[in-house]
Amino acid sequence: EANFNNCIIYGNDNIEILMDEIEDDAVAFNFKFTNCLIRFDSGSSNLGDNYNFMDINHYENNIFNEQPDFRLPYENDMIIGDDSAANGQGDSTFASQVPMDIMGVSRTSSPDLGAYQHTTFED
Repeated sequence: EANFNNCIIYGNDNIEILMDEIEDDAVAFNFKFTNCLIRFDSGSSNLGDNYNFMDINHYENNIFNEQPDFRLPYENDMIIGDDSAANGQGDSTFASQVPMDIMGVSRTSSPDLGAYQHTTFED
């Protein structure tokens, strides 16, 4: 089982998540994305039932193809800024399980998606 909560899954490719099932009916493929910002644009490709983003058993309260506003993504600086689509979009129940972001900033009030609470970037 894999649960992704309050995450940002974003990169350079149009499709940033791929899931591959093994062909074994005895093995359940259980996953859920909840309150995530996901980059996924398959165009007109039909990639199967695992990518039915209307299925609330697997996808709930997600944001697709909006800008995360990372500070310096090409330098692996993934702090999000004021203009991020992830701001305030986190679920507080999930945020309470990890009440501080990666920098030690509280995320219990109006949690953002991703590893960092947003910040104002200096020009």
